[in-house]
Amino acid sequence: MTKESLIKIRKSLGVSQVVFAEMLGYSSAVRINEFEKGTRPITKQLEMTCHYLRLLVIKGLEYKTSKAFMQIQEIKE
Repeated sequence: MTKESLIKIRKSLGVSQVVFAEMLGYSSAVRINEFEKGTRPITKQLEMTCHYLRLLVIKGLEYKTSKAFMQIQEIKE
């Protein structure tokens, strides 16, 4: 996964780096910023988790983070 792909997935979810970090289990958006700038390598585990989160949204399933209980709900067309 490239840093551009990671940014595209985050933006397709419609979330900030802060919320994305929380969704992925990171305590700070600094880590997401490092991934997106290319200063930290994107692991296979991170890549797979990002694709999983994206699939949840595509399938219209609800996802809640452990801290903020931010919800991604089905998008009505």
